[in-house]
Amino acid sequence: SFSSRGPGVSTEMSTAGGKAVHSRTLTNVTSTDGGQYICTVVTVAGRDNRAAQIVVKEPPTTTIPPTVRATGPTELTVDVQPDKLGVMGDGEIIGTDVQYKPANGSSWETLTTAE
Repeated sequence: SFSSRGPGVSTEMSTAGGKAVHSRTLTNVTSTDGGQYICTVVTVAGRDNRAAQIVVKEPPTTTIPPTVRATGPTELTVDVQPDKLGVMGDGEIIGTDVQYKPANGSSWETLTTAE
């Protein structure tokens, strides 16, 4: 059996090298699905279990756009201040990119990379 705190699980059974493999696929996981997961094996001779601590990392998302300001008659400045972008997710910010797509263009180009 497989017990967990968290998401719904779907069951899949297959064979590898003639031995049964039991697996669980956790779908649509988020950081709240992290925690301790315990796998229990039961046979006619008894039962045993092992636990694993799972940490789910979430990619960054921003909730506030960067500030764009006119700094001259033909000049714009894009202020990238990670602490003011409303960044959510796991991990420290290790880099940012500023990209631009011309109004009549179809592809983005990277203007700067700040690390």
